Amino acid sequence: MPKVQEYFKLAMHLAGSAAFGCVAAIAWHEAGHIIFILGCGGEVTGIHVQPFTRSAVTYNIPATASSWIAASGILAGVTGGAVLLVPLRATRNPYALPLVMAGVASWLGNGLYLVLGSTILKGFGDPGRMIAQGFPVGGLFTAGVCCVALGGLAFMRFLPLTGISPDMAILPRTGILLGGVFPYLAGIIIYNGIHDFPRLMRYCVFMAWILGLALLGSWMAGHPAARLFRGAYPVLSVRWPHAWTAAGLGIGVIAAALYAAGAAV
Repeated sequence: MPKVQEYFKLAMHLAGSAAFGCVAAIAWHEAGHIIFILGCGGEVTGIHVQPFTRSAVTYNIPATASSWIAASGILAGVTGGAVLLVPLRATRNPYALPLVMAGVASWLGNGLYLVLGSTILKGFGDPGRMIAQGFPVGGLFTAGVCCVALGGLAFMRFLPLTGISPDMAILPRTGILLGGVFPYLAGIIIYNGIHDFPRLMRYCVFMAWILGLALLGSWMAGHPAARLFRGAYPVLSVRWPHAWTAAGLGIGVIAAALYAAGAAV
């Protein structure tokens, strides 16, 4: 039982941090659209940030500036990931994991958006609009792969903040990582299953990739992580206050976003 409680604590810490990071990454992406619209002399007519389904910004903008409006959110997301992660690169405080996951989610989320929007879901969302406006499909795919790779490397770099160590058996490592992403994915399934079932079919592709990345991360958190840290893996203790703080932040931003989205409607 002590081990089960320890694994549950680590999964809760990661789940709350991942939820906070995903909502923050969505908000940062939409902020990129807003900044670009206002910078071009346009007008923002509506902001809809939704944690579990499509977020959007409605606007009026000069026709001459419209070709970069779709790219602005992705550019802001990738830049925002760097802005968050670079100053935190030396931190060894588990309380920082929600901020770290915001940066990681910005890179992974926008990267997957580009990869899937230029291949399996070609024509979907911002990547689809970018392709229609002349952006090269191969270039978007390559940029997406690079962003996903950066996000994965960043997560490995900050892995000690999760409490996972290379000495941990692969089964509990996998359980912690899957437990860290499943609550947010469950929210997507439940919300869209009730409110927008056709969109859920598209999100299933994203969720399958996220689960695949979590499984890959479980393997990389073993021997590859030990090699990454060159035998000097920082062993950090994640305590219950860390886990409860992360969970509170995750639940709080989701509740705030749902409330704001409902109020906007």
